[in-house]
Amino acid sequence: MSDIKIQLTGVAAELVLGSYMPKDATIFNNWEEFFHYNDLIHVSQLLIEHISEIEIKQDDAVIFTGKIPSAHIVAQKSTSPVLIEKALYLRTECAEQAVYTCEFETDGFDKTKLCFETQDYDMLFKVGKSFLAKVTYEGKPLPLEWVSAKPAGNICVLCRFENGYLIPVYDAVNKLAKQ
Repeated sequence: MSDIKIQLTGVAAELVLGSYMPKDATIFNNWEEFFHYNDLIHVSQLLIEHISEIEIKQDDAVIFTGKIPSAHIVAQKSTSPVLIEKALYLRTECAEQAVYTCEFETDGFDKTKLCFETQDYDMLFKVGKSFLAKVTYEGKPLPLEWVSAKPAGNICVLCRFENGYLIPVYDAVNKLAKQ
């Protein structure tokens, strides 16, 4: 059995979409309270187009460093929660320079059996198009764990859902109403 460690480095985002009650003024006072409204989507994932490096170690020896080959990136069917016309939603995207790892044991490791599955969430988020949702080896999901991060930027916008789009109403980070 070989011990395999995969490290992914790049831009990640904490993505949150939650229902918002019009009478709740919390977000107008402190945008960092966004996690109270995470009932629809709440994930932290790397942006596939901004993964700067993948490093693969086998028994503590580096066997690959570079970019993820495009042939190993597979798009999942896009998912999105059901949104109600004219309802208010809080969309938060906290970007960061991040490092994620996963470790597993296997016999006869072959890096060509790695697969990186992406999700685009029906383009609800603006920070990126395609997010790393799952890493698999021989079809089996691997546990991807967050290791560290440095903040890069935040978006927290109160939106109204109209005609299939989230229309910004209020920028909670900058405390600006949208015209």
